[in-house]
Amino acid sequence: MEYGETFSQSCQREVEEETGLVVQSVRFICPKNIIFNEAQKHFVALFFAAECLQDDPIPVTQEPDKSEGWHWATWAEMRARKYAPLFGILDELVDEYPSEPWLMAAPCTS
Repeated sequence: MEYGETFSQSCQREVEEETGLVVQSVRFICPKNIIFNEAQKHFVALFFAAECLQDDPIPVTQEPDKSEGWHWATWAEMRARKYAPLFGILDELVDEYPSEPWLMAAPCTS
């Protein structure tokens, strides 16, 4: 997060920086712990859902040094590991939620 940003603003900025897509109606799904025992580091990943403003959204890899690429997948495809391997913490999220988590996500007010 950048100084002074809300969670919603941070999510919108990160999505645009990493994919070129513009999103709105940000909703909070859940936090997940990322623990690196050997390095004694603990991070918290915040998962959000949002609506894309583009009619035919095509994500573009804006940071090739950080990501190989982006593509759309249904929740069922992710649960079936059609595009395995998933990023570690995303793997946990998929296991934790048998159905689409954004259906129960709360609007992000901060």
